[in-house]
Amino acid sequence: MRPIRTYKPSQAPGFFDVELRVQWLLAKGNPLSRLDALIDWESFRPLLESIWDQPAQGPGGPRPNDPLKMFKALLVQRFDNLSDEQTEYQIADRLSFQNFIGWTLADKVADGNTLWDCRTRQRRLVGLGFREALVQAGIFEKLFALFDARLRERGLLAQPGKLVDASFVDVPRQRNTREENATIKAGGTPSAWAEQPAK
Repeated sequence: MRPIRTYKPSQAPGFFDVELRVQWLLAKGNPLSRLDALIDWESFRPLLESIWDQPAQGPGGPRPNDPLKMFKALLVQRFDNLSDEQTEYQIADRLSFQNFIGWTLADKVADGNTLWDCRTRQRRLVGLGFREALVQAGIFEKLFALFDARLRERGLLAQPGKLVDASFVDVPRQRNTREENATIKAGGTPSAWAEQPAK
């Protein structure tokens, strides 16, 4: 009679398992953790907080989501080409997304409606969902232009894509010959560039 084959059982989660998994993901080269370390996110806060049309009236009532975290959720959505509902699901599902945004497993992830439509806690402040509030305030495109500028300052280029391949890559650096540099400094255009107008 053949012996019964046994397999490794699933482990019960331990106290530090989430932290250890996040460290493992960081060690594997998560592009979001690289981005998080390079960008001064607080520089976006004044523009983001300008959507609140009225100052807070006191400590009462439900608190809105931190607009900086919501903006980072919109970045995840844009660069991974996700719908509002998929953004909610993927953020809840992926530790790397949560870590980038600043949410933990204990936090309630903003739902698709909060990203776009009216929701009670957002309606009290601006009458709109977060993205729509940014659009109505005329700062949605400004925020993404500022983000792109911050990336370029760091020598990075955003490459939107599908969930599996969205990435931030180093911008290719153009190398000119000494002769080309001399021609440029003299105010001319190197002759070789006529064949490569993108240069």
